[in-house]
Amino acid sequence: MNLKLKELRLLAGKTQNQVASAMGLTQTGYNGYEQGRRMPNIEMVVKLAEYFDVTVDELLGKKVDLNSKIKKLSQTQRDLINQIKGLNDNQCERVKGYIDGITVHQEEME
Repeated sequence: MNLKLKELRLLAGKTQNQVASAMGLTQTGYNGYEQGRRMPNIEMVVKLAEYFDVTVDELLGKKVDLNSKIKKLSQTQRDLINQIKGLNDNQCERVKGYIDGITVHQEEME
């Protein structure tokens, strides 16, 4: 299994010590993951994927076909994504707040 840890760490501008500390590891332990001398357990794989904001598949080196995922969305969902792409961060936060409100209200109704 070939983890993309070094590539992701460098892209994030982090040192091995910073990532190791965030994961509750020693630098030596984390280095073992990067060098392929040690393999993390599944919980650590998930934690690393979350830390680097990637999917587990991406962390494991699998190329993700976003087009196939997009094709599974409804036309309304695709339209919303395209509209959101044109928004600035402040506008996106407002949309997210609205969606969070709808979700909370729906959960309360159930």
